[in-house]
Amino acid sequence: MKKTWGEQIAGNLGIGAAFTLLFLGVMALFVGVLALAIPTNSAPLIIGVVAVFVLAGVLMSLVGSTLSAIYTAAVYRYATEGDAGGMFDAALVRDAFRPQ
Repeated sequence: MKKTWGEQIAGNLGIGAAFTLLFLGVMALFVGVLALAIPTNSAPLIIGVVAVFVLAGVLMSLVGSTLSAIYTAAVYRYATEGDAGGMFDAALVRDAFRPQ
């Protein structure tokens, strides 16, 4: 388990970085759309834009957390049993680890 712990941290950092970049892109889109909605002075439109982007942020957070948990479970299983499970190619998980 000690040998693979660093790989698990690196993998989670990679997943976190990818979702952070995705979130920043969505936020930039949100600012642009909101800037177009505000001059209309339409409260339902502005509230709708904000609601859609809040929902998108929550969904991205859930997907990122789920992927991180799946990755952590696969690394744990590989570290303890030598097998990442039937849903993962054994060579793919094995090659993710570098000799220490």
